[in-house]
Amino acid sequence: MLFYDEKEKNPLTDKQLRFLIESKAIPDITTWEIVCRYIMKMRLSDWHFKAMNETLQHGCTLTMAPRGIGKSYLLTTSYVLFKILKYRNIRIGVVSANYTSAQAFSMELKQYFEKDMSPIWDIFGDIRGDKWSGSKFSLKRDKIYKEQTVSCFSMQSTNAMGTHMDEWIFDDIVSELNSDTEQKRNKLKNRFHSVFEKAIVQTGPKIFRFIGTPWHPNDFYVYLRQNPVMAKKYHQIILPAIILNKKTGEQRSIDPVQLKWEDLMEAKAIDTRSWKMQYLMQTFNDGGTLFKSKDIQYYRDSGVENGKAYVTKIISEEYRDEKESFKECKVKKIFIKSVWIGCDLASAGKDKSDDMVIAVVGIDDLNNIYLLDIYVGKPQASNILKVINKMYLKWNMAKRVGIESNAFQKFLYDLVNENYNIPTKKIVTSKSKYDRFYQFSAEFEKGKVFIKQPYSNLDEEYKKQYNSHYYKLEEQLLNFVDGKDGTHDDTIDAFCMGWELYVSSTVSEIESGTVENISPGTFSGLW
Repeated sequence: MLFYDEKEKNPLTDKQLRFLIESKAIPDITTWEIVCRYIMKMRLSDWHFKAMNETLQHGCTLTMAPRGIGKSYLLTTSYVLFKILKYRNIRIGVVSANYTSAQAFSMELKQYFEKDMSPIWDIFGDIRGDKWSGSKFSLKRDKIYKEQTVSCFSMQSTNAMGTHMDEWIFDDIVSELNSDTEQKRNKLKNRFHSVFEKAIVQTGPKIFRFIGTPWHPNDFYVYLRQNPVMAKKYHQIILPAIILNKKTGEQRSIDPVQLKWEDLMEAKAIDTRSWKMQYLMQTFNDGGTLFKSKDIQYYRDSGVENGKAYVTKIISEEYRDEKESFKECKVKKIFIKSVWIGCDLASAGKDKSDDMVIAVVGIDDLNNIYLLDIYVGKPQASNILKVINKMYLKWNMAKRVGIESNAFQKFLYDLVNENYNIPTKKIVTSKSKYDRFYQFSAEFEKGKVFIKQPYSNLDEEYKKQYNSHYYKLEEQLLNFVDGKDGTHDDTIDAFCMGWELYVSSTVSEIESGTVENISPGTFSGLW
């Protein structure tokens, strides 16, 4: 019987294929290619061979590649097939993000060994072992092991404890759901080290292979790349979606068939931040600041007219006097569709605490975000409620006033509710500041966040008197790294709270302006 490759060319007999796959004298890269072309009918391109060669040259690997490129089909499905056909006594553990994905992979792999489903039956006969159901299965082998040939697990599984695998493959174990908070990221990291890293044979090479796409600047893949111990252990195979020809300067898709250029550009237009991460493998966790000066937009002024908040933007800057008064500049008035107020109380009333900050945030019809007003100070405890009420009375069209409610702040939140007619919402932040600010910084990068225009040419003394709070905000934005270096971030925190109030609000709250039916909530499941 003759068998053909993916192009229906280069015929080989069943005996020739069996020899090329089973013989230990044949290089592994050749065996893998044969399985891809003749068993799986795969089209192989340059990136396939790069990934295959580097994978076989290193015992522990981290391969990061774009979504939709077929990385799992190559580096998990075809890799496992070639390994278990050539090394019949091998034990491979495959780990997915969840149980459903683990079950699906097991079912997919077993189909290759069913009659009439692939050439394997015609080449090798029925090589199915005694275990052939569920998420674990065996091929016929000449050694007795308690572990099956292939065992599929989820990252939440505890069944891997006590097993001894020859190789572990972790396929797309990182997702948005398990990487959006520091607690979830630590849980994933601890699960790997406490369960799977120990479930490996102690003799011979210890092989761990990770395949995936980054989701967060501090996710598990970034840990493998940046932790000094892990980075030394794991060889990194980075496959960005766009290839640059250094001689001509031309760019092209890494795989024009799987990733068309127009699709790449469309994904980029939708969300540049996510696109850079999931297609270019840029995780941004480079020790630099989170907010960039080039991403901060400005408006001229803000105010209230007939009960509606508005901002003015400069649309022509043909003339400025030495005071930058903008009197001769053309401006555009933009009315705000909804106003939200975020209060970062810190430990207000204590001299050595961070400042108490109140940020008034406006959203226009295009979902642009404006910092309409800001209070920064250290009021006496007896005046805290008055300060909050004064700001609300100034911007009484606000849909909600969000007040951080942790410990001392909770006490103040209750006092506001008892003594003032303010539509408050209790805010319990379960995410780290970095995680919250990271989401917020994406809006800056899109050019959708505006603060009041600075007056850079004015003398330093006048700066202190005019809009010093906006200068403080800019200073904190441009110096924020990770929230762990002790730098102040209270103005960013309050600004971010106001925006989060809008993001977590209901449609009826925004359109009708009513707040009676909105129950207090938290941001724990916001993203």
